[in-house]
Amino acid sequence: MPYRGLLFAAGTSQRYNGVKQLAMVNQQTLVEHCFGQLMKSDIAAPMLVLAKENEHILSKVAIPMNHVIIAKSSTDGLGASIADAIRHVIEENRALAKIKLPTTSHVVIALGDQINLTADDYRQLYQASIANPSKIICASSKVGMSPPVIFPQKYFEELAHLSGDEGAKAVLKQHFEQVLPVTVNNAEFDIDTEEDYQSWQQQLAVLS
Repeated sequence: MPYRGLLFAAGTSQRYNGVKQLAMVNQQTLVEHCFGQLMKSDIAAPMLVLAKENEHILSKVAIPMNHVIIAKSSTDGLGASIADAIRHVIEENRALAKIKLPTTSHVVIALGDQINLTADDYRQLYQASIANPSKIICASSKVGMSPPVIFPQKYFEELAHLSGDEGAKAVLKQHFEQVLPVTVNNAEFDIDTEEDYQSWQQQLAVLS
């Protein structure tokens, strides 16, 4: 498993009136939809990262527990959730190395509310990383750079020490010269509020 996908849905949906992860998207929940797109891409063995506070959603979604990481520090922000998940990957790598099995060489940090992202978008980022394995591959759209982001293993320790609400921005800023932006127009939109969700539904109705 050289590449490990990490889909973060550990937020408490404070700006969304309800459980955002369970909003319906084409007969499935938002988190199942986003996880499914990552699963259908070339990135093997994706993991869903949840908080202890929203672990209860697992009873309502079709995502196996062996594809789930519970972030212990999720209340400290996305950065802390990333750190928890990366520490899980680092520990897994140590165990795999001991028995001489392939370890994770890159992680894909993705968000569980980027509703428009497709498997093809993830494949595009993956192929850019395969062609430039030492680079940090970052989605870029008209709103700027954003997740999904692919980090090589040499950045794992830095990611494991993140905290706060800024996600992985600190690592991107620190190594900006190593960042390779890839145009992914579908990365520009995410669901933060019910209004965002309603706007997406309206756009979908127009297109259908």
